[in-house]
Amino acid sequence: MNGDVDLTTVEQFYSLEDFSIERLEGKLTVNATADGQMNKPEQAVFDADLNLANGLLQYAEVPNPIENIAIDAKATEDLVTINSFYLKASQNELSLQGNIANPMDSTERSVDLTTDLFFDLATIKEFYPIDEDTLQLRGELTAQAVLKGKAEQIERAVESGSIELKNGYINSKRLGQPITNITLSSSLKGNRLTVNNASFQSGQNDLALSGAITDYLSENPVVDLRVKGNSRFEEIQNYYDLQPAISELTGTGKLDLSVQGP
Repeated sequence: MNGDVDLTTVEQFYSLEDFSIERLEGKLTVNATADGQMNKPEQAVFDADLNLANGLLQYAEVPNPIENIAIDAKATEDLVTINSFYLKASQNELSLQGNIANPMDSTERSVDLTTDLFFDLATIKEFYPIDEDTLQLRGELTAQAVLKGKAEQIERAVESGSIELKNGYINSKRLGQPITNITLSSSLKGNRLTVNNASFQSGQNDLALSGAITDYLSENPVVDLRVKGNSRFEEIQNYYDLQPAISELTGTGKLDLSVQGP
């Protein structure tokens, strides 16, 4: 099978409304051969080259598209080689390259990938529907990771990496006050995230953290953190309901805490 597909024509044959997609553009070129049974795709033998140029994706109810989507990949039943994957949304960029071995076998599938990301969190609402009455985000997020290992254990496949956040800001209805001036410098290895330094302010609370979080992608992460800073006790009730155990809490304190456990 060889062919070129203009993605703007997809909606003529298949509705995109179920995926809340308003615009889809790009030129998709596929050159492929396949041999196998339709009812047993995992046993098929195939060889395909895939190229996407000038891709564009826009969700409904957001002002700006994700654009400049480009993919250059080759796939067989044994190996998917991603020569390049790139997308841009305003000044935000994501790139990825590497291999996925045994792609058709969920138990043996493994990855060898390198990823780079830069994201201005304030622009998420321009590309993905977020109700700012519920959640507000700001900050410059930079992340890099090398993934090598089983795909089904992706949290343990991080060979190395880093995450940095500058000028972070979070506000939601669940928070009594916004969390501001968030900074984070961290490194990744396996299932361990090392917090080299992190800090934030909220109201008159000013805290700094360092330490490590193990199994940070799981439902039960294990923390080993040192927390230092200044706290105004009456503001604790803005984040945590002290009733009925404590009816009033006032004062200020200088904190130096060790936090450990799941």
